[in-house]
Amino acid sequence: GLGDVYKRQNQLFLTMPRPVIDELLKDYFFYFWDEAIHEIRFVTSFDTTEEDIEQLLQSVKRLL
Repeated sequence: GLGDVYKRQNQLFLTMPRPVIDELLKDYFFYFWDEAIHEIRFVTSFDTTEEDIEQLLQSVKRLL
């Protein structure tokens, strides 16, 4: 399941199983923060919409 989660300004850092990350990479762009522990970083910007966030959340829920 979903591991550690923390946020800093417009960034969200979290860990999750590598197979989930690999599936998300097919549809979303994000960075590995610490690939050894499967920690990734999502970054929002001024033009990120609530719909964008909701779609991502639904994808994560479906994959977990």
